Amino acid sequence: MSETLEDVQRKHFEKWISSPPYEKSVKRLAERSAWPGQYDDVNVQLGFEAWIESAKCNKQAQFTERLAQRFRYRKTGCKEWEYGVCLPWKGKWAVLAFAGICSFNDDPWEIMGHVLGEVSAFEWIDNDYGWEG
Repeated sequence: MSETLEDVQRKHFEKWISSPPYEKSVKRLAERSAWPGQYDDVNVQLGFEAWIESAKCNKQAQFTERLAQRFRYRKTGCKEWEYGVCLPWKGKWAVLAFAGICSFNDDPWEIMGHVLGEVSAFEWIDNDYGWEG
C-alpha cells in the first residue's frame, strides 16, 4: 500500500511541529473518541489542516511556491515568547498563532494585530519575503 499525500505530509508536519521552538505534542485522539485520529491539541489540529491544504495547493500548482514563515511575539505584560507561523493556504496566507488563526493576501500586517492583540515585541524567525514590521 502506497502512502497518500496526507500520510507523507503528516510525517513532515509532525517532525516540524514537535521540534524546537514549538515542541508540540502530536498525540492523536483514540478511534473511539468523538474526533478519531485528530490531534489532541486543537492548535496542532488547525495547523495540520492548514498544512494539508497548503500541500494540496502546491501539488496542483495553483500559485507559486511559498515557504512557511515562522515568527515569535511577546504579549504586552508577558516575559515569555509565543510562536506562530504564516503558511500558504488556498492561494492566500494563513496566520497560525496561539492567539488565533486568520488569512491574508500579500501583507501580514493587514490582519496580524487583530490576531495577536497588543504585543510588546515581534520578530520574524524566517523572513524570505522581506516583510517589515
